[in-house]
Amino acid sequence: MISKTLLLAIFLILVNVVNGTTLPSKCESCILMISEFNAELAQIKLPLSVDTIDKAEQVVMDVGERVCAIMIKYRIDSSKQDLNRFVKGTTDAMLQLKSMRDKGVKINLEIPEELWDAPGIESSQLKLYCESILEEFEEAFIGSIYNNKDLKKEICVDKLKCNNSKKEL
Repeated sequence: MISKTLLLAIFLILVNVVNGTTLPSKCESCILMISEFNAELAQIKLPLSVDTIDKAEQVVMDVGERVCAIMIKYRIDSSKQDLNRFVKGTTDAMLQLKSMRDKGVKINLEIPEELWDAPGIESSQLKLYCESILEEFEEAFIGSIYNNKDLKKEICVDKLKCNNSKKEL
């Protein structure tokens, strides 16, 4: 018997294909991930220099785990383009639908209401890319933290070879 999770994943893929939603690229995922990584580093008030590789490695492991968990909160707003299409939390369209529902308007999305806020395939893709990038470039992350280097340049541009254009970066 096919699991509910598998059916939901297949359904969400089909919805994205029908709606023309483009799933996140690895470069888009990297940029969002690094943005979240830097925000997490700012919250823990990391000193300007980490004095040992072991401390840098621990920071990367701790922060990386939190960041990849955060990626599941992102949604795609199909009315926007490029990196602006990624919204952490509920999209404007979904907020409007919920507002209309709360005012008594019957909404038929062909998706059960309890799944309206469930992470979509794009969120899962971001999380998978985050984990993949962390694993693939772990040493570069550690070196960047230890040497206080720009993570976006080191990881997204130099390692992943993402285009250094406004569209991607």
